[in-house]
Amino acid sequence: MVIPPPEPKIVTFDFQERLRFEYRENNFDFNDGVNSLTDDSWLLQRARVGIKVSPTDYLSFYVQGQSSLELDSDRPNEPGVMGAEGDDAIDLRQAYIKIGPKDLNITIGRQILSYGDERLIGAFDWNNLSRTFDAVKFHYGTKDWSIEPLPPPWWWPTVTPSTTATSLTATKPGATRSSAASTSVLQPSARWAPPPTSTPCICMRNTSRAIPTSSRWAPA
Repeated sequence: MVIPPPEPKIVTFDFQERLRFEYRENNFDFNDGVNSLTDDSWLLQRARVGIKVSPTDYLSFYVQGQSSLELDSDRPNEPGVMGAEGDDAIDLRQAYIKIGPKDLNITIGRQILSYGDERLIGAFDWNNLSRTFDAVKFHYGTKDWSIEPLPPPWWWPTVTPSTTATSLTATKPGATRSSAASTSVLQPSARWAPPPTSTPCICMRNTSRAIPTSSRWAPA
């Protein structure tokens, strides 16, 4: 008796819910005589829901939304200010189209990029907001290795000092978003500018079981 292979799923849903309680005491300035906003406890909540549509083996669409909240905290609601995770009630985390087979494909749109130990490029998933990238990714791989050239970004954020509590996100080139409340702590202000270089990068990844997985960046 031959069991037929399962039929491919055209539409797939995914859902994730994460709760994390944190308690911190005297980890901002190591001074017991100062009661900082970070000397507090709070509950981090994060929910994600996504849908993937794959009409063929060579074409797929994926969209994922995310809700991230820091509950019962005295820290600012702006992400990154005073070390706060911040609140983002609803946002678009991923939205991309993938064209091509498993070994040779291109992914266009907002997506997760993860290389090496993620010090430079990675999802940073411990953070409640996490991190994704608007990118075009080419992928070619075999059983033992893969290569992913990435074109250079058209714009990226640069950081300048500021004496006001500001957000680390910008909506478009030349625009900034900042809060009106001032603080005595110097906070960075983000603005969009052309990249200092236009050199694309290539990631070479070893996927052999005999050798530990590794990633290496090199100029294209």
